[in-house]
Amino acid sequence: MRKVPIKKLYAGMILAKPFHNAQGKVLLMKGCRLTAKTIARLYDWDCEFIYIEGAPETNDEKTKTIGIDYDISKLDLILEDIDKRFEKVNGDEVLTMIKETLKRFIEFKCVHNEN
Repeated sequence: MRKVPIKKLYAGMILAKPFHNAQGKVLLMKGCRLTAKTIARLYDWDCEFIYIEGAPETNDEKTKTIGIDYDISKLDLILEDIDKRFEKVNGDEVLTMIKETLKRFIEFKCVHNEN
């Protein structure tokens, strides 16, 4: 078991302990496999860290985190980079929707400085 900051979580990790809110209500059970949606909820619940099953973090796991610097001064560069990465799939409705959602998420994170 290890204590992992929320910024270092990624889908597929498994909770080693239940996650409780301030009132003691269990919000996530021990053994819950994290998904992107679950991690987003942890951010909504102002979680700082959780306990994850397994040994201490390895170098391979360190590379799985996104590592975006949500600095508002870099927002234009980040958005341009996203547009560039999605250039080849222009016209694909689903991927365009994913791109726009990602851009809105990045804008939100930059504005609220929640890195």
